[in-house]
Amino acid sequence: MGDVTKKKMTRREFLKTSGKTAGLIGGAIAFPTVLRSTAGAAGDMVKVGIMFSLSGPYAPAGTDRTDGALLAIEELNAKGGLLGRKIESFVRDDQANPGVAATRTKELVEKEQINFLVGGNTSATVPAMKDQTAPKKVIFMVGCMADTTFAAPLYDRTLFHIYPSAWMSANVMGRYAAKNFGKKWYFLIADYAWGWENFNSYSAVLNEFNGTNLGVTGHPLSASDFSPYITKIMALKPEVLIVVNGGRDQINSWKQLREFGAFEKMKVVATILYYSSVLGAGVDSVMGGYGATPFYWEDPIESTQKFVEKFIKKHNRPPSDDNAVGYEGMMELASAAERVKSLDSEKIIPAMEEHRFQWTRTPEYWRKCDHQAIHDLLVVTPKKPQKKYDIFQIADKMGGEKIARPCHEVGLK
Repeated sequence: MGDVTKKKMTRREFLKTSGKTAGLIGGAIAFPTVLRSTAGAAGDMVKVGIMFSLSGPYAPAGTDRTDGALLAIEELNAKGGLLGRKIESFVRDDQANPGVAATRTKELVEKEQINFLVGGNTSATVPAMKDQTAPKKVIFMVGCMADTTFAAPLYDRTLFHIYPSAWMSANVMGRYAAKNFGKKWYFLIADYAWGWENFNSYSAVLNEFNGTNLGVTGHPLSASDFSPYITKIMALKPEVLIVVNGGRDQINSWKQLREFGAFEKMKVVATILYYSSVLGAGVDSVMGGYGATPFYWEDPIESTQKFVEKFIKKHNRPPSDDNAVGYEGMMELASAAERVKSLDSEKIIPAMEEHRFQWTRTPEYWRKCDHQAIHDLLVVTPKKPQKKYDIFQIADKMGGEKIARPCHEVGLK
C-alpha cells in the first residue's frame, strides 16, 4: 500500500480505494474497513460501531446512512461529546453479506468493545449482527427494514428499529395504490428475506381491498438484466406493478422498465423510493412512479429544514432519507444515555421506550412492545427538477400507529 504514514486518508478516499481493491481481489477487501477518531485516550471514549454496506448492491444507501451517523457524532463531539467523553467511531463494511456482518460485528463487540452499534443494510445481515450484540447487551440501532428480526422468536430488547418496517411501508403504498391506481397487481421483488416480508405485507393489503394478485417474480441481488421479467409482466397487463428492491437493483430495474415502456402501461410503485436511487437512475427514468420515503429534504416542517441546513453546510448537498436515518439513530442513543447519565443498556432501554422525539421529520416515539419508531411516511413521485436535487413531489402523508403491524400479530406482547 505504500507509505501511508505520510498523508492521512480521508473517509471518501478510503472508501474509493477500498472499493477498487475489492474489485481486484474478487470482492474481499484486503484490509480492515475501519475508521477511528483520534481525539483523546481510548479509555476516555464512548465507542460507537457504524456498520452498513459500503460495497455491493446497497452501497448507495449504506454510504448515506454512515454519513448521517458520522454527522451526528461530529455534532455531539463539538458540544462536548457524550457524558463528558468524546465519541470514537468505528466504520466498517458488511458488504451486504451475513457472514462478513457477523465477523465484523464480533470484532467490534469483543475487540473494540463498542458501547453501541448503528447499522444494518439488509434483513439478511441484521440477524447475524444481532447474534453478536445481544449476548453482550450492546444496544443495536437498526437502520433498515428488518421485520423478521423484530418479531418472535428473533427479537431482542437490545434492538431498536429507527427505519420504517416493511409492514409500515407496504401498508402505506398498498393502500395508496389500491385507492388511486387499481387492484390488479404484479410483484417484482428482490429474492431474499426483505423482499418476501414486503410481499406478505402487500398481500394482506390486497386481500383487504379484494384485489387480484397476478403473480410474483423474485430476482437475485445485483441483477443486471431485468428484460425477461419485464416482458412477462407486461404481457399480463397489471394495473399496478409493485417493485421491491433498492440500491443498484432499483436503479437498473426502473431504468429498464422505462426502456420497455412499462410506465405508459401500468403504475409502477416502490416500497421505498430511495432518493439516492432516483439520482442514480435519473429523474426522467422514473417519472410517473411512486414510492414511500420516511424523509424528504423539501418537506417544509421546521425539524426537517434545521437538519437540511446543517447537512448542506457539511456536505454541500441536501440530505437523503438514508442520511436522516443514520443521524436520528445516533442522536437517539446519545439522548437516552444523557437522560439516564449512564452507558448501561439496562438503564438506557427503558429510557427509550415510549420516548417521544423529533430530529429530522414529524414527531416520533418508540413503541415499547417491539422498539419500532412510530412515525409518518411520505408518498412521493418524481418531478421535473426546478433546481438541483429538487426531484420529488409529496403526494400524500400517512403514519402513526395505524400503519404499524400490531405486536400481538408477530408474537410480542
